[in-house]
Amino acid sequence: MKRQMAVLLIGGAFLSGCASLSEDECRVANWYEVGYSDATGGYQSGRISDHREACAPVGVKVDLNGYLSGYQQGLQVYCSRQTGFKLGKNGNAFPSQCRAVNREEVELGYVRGSEVHRLLDQRQSLLESRKEKVDQIHALDKEIAELRQKIKKSDSHYKSHLYRDLQSLEKLRSRLDEELYSLDRMMDDLSRHAQLMESDFYRGR
Repeated sequence: MKRQMAVLLIGGAFLSGCASLSEDECRVANWYEVGYSDATGGYQSGRISDHREACAPVGVKVDLNGYLSGYQQGLQVYCSRQTGFKLGKNGNAFPSQCRAVNREEVELGYVRGSEVHRLLDQRQSLLESRKEKVDQIHALDKEIAELRQKIKKSDSHYKSHLYRDLQSLEKLRSRLDEELYSLDRMMDDLSRHAQLMESDFYRGR
C-alpha cells in the first residue's frame, strides 16, 4: 500500500510539471519507496537532487541511504529484457542506469526492440512518400478535369493537341497509381514483419 502511494504521489507531481515532490509529500515521504518508484519509473539516481531541492523549503532532508536502497531494488525490476525492448522499439537511448544491473538481459531486449524500430522507421518514410504521391494525384486529377473541360470547348483543330496532353497526363496518373499500390504493399509487409517480431519477442522466441 505504501509503495502504491509513493508511485501515485510521484506520478502526480511529474504530470503536473511542478517540483518532483510537493511540500506535503516531502513531509510524509518514505525515501525507500521514493527511490524504488524513481527506479521503476526509469529515472536516473540523480533525481534525488530534484527531491532535495523540492523538500529544502520545508526543512526535510532526503534519507540518502533509504533512497538508494529503494532505488537499487527498483532497478532489479526496471532493468529487464522487456524494458530494453520497449526503449529500443521507441528509439530511446539505452538506459545507462542498467549498465551494471541485468545488462545482458536489457541489451538483448534493446537490440530486438531496435530492430522493430528500424522497420517502423522505414514504414514511416514510405508513408511520407505515399502522402506526396497522393498530393500529386490530387493535383493531377484537377489538371485532367480542367483539360477535359477545355477540350469540350475547343475547336476540332486544337482538340487533337489537347488530347495528346490528356493522354500524357492520364499515363502519368496511371503510373502514380502503380507506385501508390507498390508503396502500400511495402508498408503492409513492414507492418506485418514488425508485428511478428514483437509477437515472437513476447512469446519468448
